[in-house]
This record gives sequence, C-alpha cells and structure tokens, in this order.
Amino acid sequence: MKLLVISSLYLLVIPNAFSFTRLQISTSTCSKRGVLHATPAIEWKPFAQPRFDEFASCTVGPWTTMSQSTSDATSKYEVEEVMRSCGGAVQGITEIPLHLVYSDLCEDEAELRIYHNRADGGFVYINDGSYSAGPEQFDFDKKIGTFDTSNLFMASLSIAKQRLWLSSSIDSIYESHKQCGKDSSVVSVHDASFVALSRPSSDFLSDNHMKSHADQVHVLWKSALRVRMPNPTQSWSLARAKWETTALNKHENGDIQRKVEIPTKGFAGLTEVEVISSKTSTTIFDDLVEEGVMIRMIALCPQSTLARSVVRCYDTEGQLKSVAFLEGVF
Repeated sequence: MKLLVISSLYLLVIPNAFSFTRLQISTSTCSKRGVLHATPAIEWKPFAQPRFDEFASCTVGPWTTMSQSTSDATSKYEVEEVMRSCGGAVQGITEIPLHLVYSDLCEDEAELRIYHNRADGGFVYINDGSYSAGPEQFDFDKKIGTFDTSNLFMASLSIAKQRLWLSSSIDSIYESHKQCGKDSSVVSVHDASFVALSRPSSDFLSDNHMKSHADQVHVLWKSALRVRMPNPTQSWSLARAKWETTALNKHENGDIQRKVEIPTKGFAGLTEVEVISSKTSTTIFDDLVEEGVMIRMIALCPQSTLARSVVRCYDTEGQLKSVAFLEGVF
C-alpha cells in the first residue's frame, strides 16, 4: 500500500484487486483539506439467460386496460402464443390490438397486432414478462415518413400483476434525437404512447387516464440486468450474447439518480432519448461505448413507488450494443 501525493492532496492507491473507470475527482466541502473521490466501476456478475417459457407464462393470456371494467368481458384482450409452422415449439407472441396504445389509428389499422418473434435479435425479454423490441441497426439520421408496425420501439414493463405497454415510432425517436445536443442532453419523446394493463383477476392500482398536476420525483435505480456481446466490437447476436446483473444503489451517476416528471396518480410512462459522449456522467454502458445514443422507456407506479425501465444502447454507427432492465424506487 502506497500514498501518492498530488498537488498537496492525498490519493489512496488501491490494490490491483479493485478496478476503477472514469475516475471522478471532486473536492469535499465538509473538510478544510480536499478529499479525492473515485467512482468505482460497476461490478457485473454473470446471470442465467432468461427462459422464453417463463417469459410467456407471465405475458400470454388475458389483459384488461385500466380504464375499463374488469366485469366487462369485451374489455379483455389476449396475448397469444405463436407456434412454429412445422409444429412443436412456441416461436413467439402476438400482442393485444395496437389501437389500445395508439388511439388515433385509422379503421384499417385498428386491429393490427404486433408479432414478437423470439428469434428476432431486436426482441429482448426477461423472465418476469418485461421486454424491449426495436431494430438491431438504427439510422438516427433517417426519417421514415410513414407509420408502420415494423418501425416501432416498443416495451412492456411489469409491476406486480400490472404492466405498462409503451411504444414510440422511429420518426418520434428521430425527431427527439435531432433536438439532443452533443453534451449529453436528454429529450423526452412527446408523442410517445403508453397504456396500463392488468390481469382481469387483479385489482387495478389506479385509473390510467386520470389527469393531474405533475410532480418531479427522484428515481433511485436499485438493480440492473443487461445483455451484451462478450466483445463490444462484435455485431449484435442475441443468441451469443452475455447476460449479467449488478446492484446499483451504491453508484451515483446519471442512470441512478435523476428527476422524472410524472402524474401524481396513475401509472406513468415516459420515453427519452439521450446522447452519450465523453463529457457525460457515468452510465451503465461505460465499458461498452464512449459515444452513442440511449433510448430509455420508463414505467412508474406512484401508489407502490416502484419504477421499472428498459434502456437500449446504440453506438455512433447505429448498432445495438446492449439492452438493460432496471428496477428502482422513488
């Protein structure tokens, strides 16, 4: 153990068993002598790959929108399993009708349903029924111009027997990305859509469509589960990807401590676009990209004070590098 003197301040040299990234140095205001603080690297631990049968057991079946009566049979919608054409295994799921999350669809589009194929590398799911769906390659500088079910960023985030189903078009993400500056600005996707859903057998936590004044809350993310390629330079292949988990409550960075504006009642959904640069605060993707874009979808339940989030990380070439699921409180 050695002491290294830097400009009359003392930095404790830690044995090699510990590692640090993006050393952040700040001067404490509670001491006459400045103290150097280092933000430790997040320690990721291996995690078993999620099982599709467990995911499906939490997702497949009836769901009811929170603004409808559970006693009304017509208010129930089914998430269905899709079998392989050759028989045998389940190939994926078909979501409930898209008009529940996009109320302004024309009549021809009202009954459209999104099919999530488990073999699609852009469809990432975990055991509790939560998922994130979007492109593996995304051109941030290209506008599609038309609404298409294949051009959506979509997520479902589970909280107890409820879930928040969120969706944003590629064009909405494109417009928000244009508004981002080069120094880690975060832009909310204003026309993003969401709907709160519940199992028919459970009580609704609140009314999804209740409007009230907005509050700003601090969200403390407690844990994260992410998937990435073993080598950050590899092209995305979910089948070969590595799953890992970590506790986050000891880390103070942009992903962990932040303010979110939410309604005071009812489930709240939020979609954001954030530019990652060398000037940004530490993120959970520091070891994967130095510059890129994060697309973050958040679900908040004010009654339980539980928060869920899924974040997709893309590099500057628009290649998907990681997907992370976060759990927290506020």
